[in-house]
Amino acid sequence: MKALLAAGLPVLGVLAMPILFIGVDDASGGGLRHPDIPAVALQAYVDAAAAAAEVEPPCAISWSLLAAIGKVESDHGRHGSSQLDPAGRATPPIIGIPLDGTNNTAAIRDTDGGQLDGDPVWDRAVGPMQFIPSTWSRWGRDGDGDDRADPQDIHDVARSAAAYLCHSSLDLTDASEARAAVLSYNRSSAYVDEVLAIAATYLAEATHLTDTLFPGSGPIGCPVVAPVTFIDSWHFPRPGGRVHLGQDMFAAEGQPLVALADGTIEEVRSGAGLGGNIIWLRTDDGQAWYYAHLSAFARSAVPGREVERGEVIGFVGRTGNAVDTPPHLHIQWRPAGRHGTDTNPYPLLAAACPGH
Repeated sequence: MKALLAAGLPVLGVLAMPILFIGVDDASGGGLRHPDIPAVALQAYVDAAAAAAEVEPPCAISWSLLAAIGKVESDHGRHGSSQLDPAGRATPPIIGIPLDGTNNTAAIRDTDGGQLDGDPVWDRAVGPMQFIPSTWSRWGRDGDGDDRADPQDIHDVARSAAAYLCHSSLDLTDASEARAAVLSYNRSSAYVDEVLAIAATYLAEATHLTDTLFPGSGPIGCPVVAPVTFIDSWHFPRPGGRVHLGQDMFAAEGQPLVALADGTIEEVRSGAGLGGNIIWLRTDDGQAWYYAHLSAFARSAVPGREVERGEVIGFVGRTGNAVDTPPHLHIQWRPAGRHGTDTNPYPLLAAACPGH
């Protein structure tokens, strides 16, 4: 496999091969899922993206980009006979071939006395994200709170890969910035093309994996795929004497946003003033819902298109006047339709999003 022939780091090159990219999950088992990606790996990618948005300076990175790298490097910790155990550790450990200048690798003499890779002569890429020891010594992070950075632990390597990529740019939702960052991870254009294609395919495929989003039967579903946090911020003061006429629902950059009820996409607009990238959804009973600050739109987000409850229509972001805030969905509710009066949606959203 390419991940073990050429590791995902700046010094190495790779050969292209097609990969099917799939899946995301959350701790409670809700949201989007796919059998190809272990649940523990999915959670690690989501957690790493969320953590990147909370550090100083905050970094906008999608779990889909981290998952794409995990797929290419080790098939999410399943290279050879290895599997991720329930805690997320690759068992047996994943250790690549010697980086001795053969097999399309760079020649890298041992840098850690064989501590991580068991080789006192040459370095080897290790773990699900295929870090080499010298890079791990700088970028290794503890992603699961056990006070150690382990390159065989999917939680740790996902957090570490996010830190490495965010060193290149703080906005990896921008296509050019993401390309440059992935190129710093592995200096192969073929590798970059493959990773970005997988990440894009992941988000596109997610629009078709909505059957398990809403196990409940309330009047609306949660518009943000878990995990999401929010409080009742209705009528909180805003600059210029304004008040908040909706709710802000915080989630990781790139987290899917879904239609909270059956309806029709009424408007899709980029750069719409304070709201940035926005969607107006008209539900079948005539209510209007306004989604703002999206990072991107899903393929289903086409004006005039009918959508079903739970169908992915966009992705969490921080566009418009949210550029200096953590990623979130600003959502407003007008029960009488788009030209009606704003009403506090918190009671409905709180009921629709348990554990928020």
